[in-house]
Amino acid sequence: MARNFVRTSSQYLSNANAVVAAAPCSMACWFNTADLTNTKVWMGIEDAALSHKFVMFSTGSDTILAGTGGTEGFSSAGSGTFSDNIWNHACAVYASSSSRLAYLNGTPGAANTATRTPASLSQTLIGGEVSASFADGDMAEAAIWNVALSAADVVALATGVSPLLVQPDGLVAYWPLLGRHDPEIDRVGGFNMTLNAAPIAAAHPRVFMPSSGLVVPAHAAAAAGRIMGGMVGRGGLVGIGGGMVG
Repeated sequence: MARNFVRTSSQYLSNANAVVAAAPCSMACWFNTADLTNTKVWMGIEDAALSHKFVMFSTGSDTILAGTGGTEGFSSAGSGTFSDNIWNHACAVYASSSSRLAYLNGTPGAANTATRTPASLSQTLIGGEVSASFADGDMAEAAIWNVALSAADVVALATGVSPLLVQPDGLVAYWPLLGRHDPEIDRVGGFNMTLNAAPIAAAHPRVFMPSSGLVVPAHAAAAAGRIMGGMVGRGGLVGIGGGMVG
């Protein structure tokens, strides 16, 4: 299962901690929306005023943007135009205070190189900003890293590889967004998400999960084990050897 967000109901997920506080960092998720008009915030690490931030969002131009806000102002880098009513993959990579890059379905746009240095980051958000812009549609497989993902890393995620298998040493938070728990569980860092305005469960995209034959760092392996253990017998795991969810 995934999470469904309704923009007009101001639904989103929140944790009162900044998962990361500075670049380098990366964030990614799958999304499926019928809304090609309104601004939608998919993920963000922000201050209380929503001015200092790392944020991945879309505007009415239907592009994925990686934005950074700091004392110097706000700048963003855009990538691609997505289609409605299908699963798309979004990723934002912040290599430094002067480099941000957005990917749509594994394809990058042009980097933005303005210097923007967020400060006092205090919360992590999925599916919207408090009293601001909200997602509309389904979301799944949200993750945050404390490293700048490579182009090959992002392509792997966009082909359905689990975040647990991509730069696992740098993976600091991973929310499958299975829609079964309140709060929504972070399987890696313990940054569980509060449900605001009760977003409901939805169908999950297919994702390739770790199999028993793979060796991954202890924290990621433990997370994978918890996910698999929680899905066996619920119809969510298609063949442990194949490692596919959805």
